[in-house]
Amino acid sequence: MALGSIKEAYNVFQQHDFSRSFQLRFLDISVPGIAGEQVKKELVDNNGRYYITTMVVPGRTVQNVDVPYQGFQFKLPGQVSYDSPNPWSINIRTPGDYLVRNALEQLSFQTANDETACGSFNLPCKNNIITIGVLNPKCEIIRAYDLVGVYVQNISEISYNQENMEGTSFTAAFQYQYWRPNTAYQGKDLNTAPSNLDGAFATFANQLQNVNTDCGVGIPTV
Repeated sequence: MALGSIKEAYNVFQQHDFSRSFQLRFLDISVPGIAGEQVKKELVDNNGRYYITTMVVPGRTVQNVDVPYQGFQFKLPGQVSYDSPNPWSINIRTPGDYLVRNALEQLSFQTANDETACGSFNLPCKNNIITIGVLNPKCEIIRAYDLVGVYVQNISEISYNQENMEGTSFTAAFQYQYWRPNTAYQGKDLNTAPSNLDGAFATFANQLQNVNTDCGVGIPTV
């Protein structure tokens, strides 16, 4: 068979498939404190993560050490850096009730509070973790990553425009120390998990069902 033939490429692609840009999921976050619990509640337990639109699988760099010798430059492997990207960002469509935004703002103030000059200034613990997972077409997790030693570094502004009806979004950026593969999630099927899209909408609706509307009734549950 000719190298690079269509038939050979077809067999290879059919066997290994392609990873699509929508097949990355935010699986979990673990940060201590009341604010950390609130972020986990809104992003994971209440499925606010369905509002996340973009994020990345982080990279890793082994930096070079140059060793010159007689007009030649040898390259040696040097220190390791986790900087692609660091901080690690997620883009979030703004929920109408602001619950996710509120939890992230609370976490930011828990990390560094300029009003009290207090916060969590120590090196983050190893169990401060964000876990993300890559899915296959069957919604099984084929690869999961732990971002270790995370803390929230930035919550972006939200831009509003009175001249259109478009939804708003913002980014949350987390600094981390390093990442490691997570084998505990590997092979899990997200289709059979209790967290599903209908449940996400129902959760947010249930939290607001007692709020009065213009018609005097609560927002109906899904």
